[in-house]
Amino acid sequence: MGSSLKCGVHFVEEQFPLCEEILITVCDQPLLTSDHIKKMINASQAEKTPIVASFYSGSPGVPVLFHQSMFKELLAMEDQHGAKKIIKDHIESVSLIDFPQGASIWILQTTGENSCNPSNVNNIFHLFTTIAHRINLKS
Repeated sequence: MGSSLKCGVHFVEEQFPLCEEILITVCDQPLLTSDHIKKMINASQAEKTPIVASFYSGSPGVPVLFHQSMFKELLAMEDQHGAKKIIKDHIESVSLIDFPQGASIWILQTTGENSCNPSNVNNIFHLFTTIAHRINLKS
């Protein structure tokens, strides 16, 4: 998990050096809505905390929004850990947004090599960019 996150952070830093925040989501939360993401963005702007995390099943988790001040820590995380460890390590600096639907997941399996291939990262980025434009996160 950590290696995938680091790959994404590297990509954003190289391609979008002025990026101020990164939203980390997973593909197995089918009940995630644009309204929840908008709540996270609004909390980030209002509360000025470096981390805005979803809260469900008694614990913080993804989706999570990390401010640029956390990028170095994301890049330094161990490959076997994910964002949850950083969230818990900085819980005093985290804004939590209730997301009870976050516990509803789909089980997905992948096959093949799970690498940081630039074309794969680019394709994923374009997919999420397209989704963001469709749900119009800025409004």
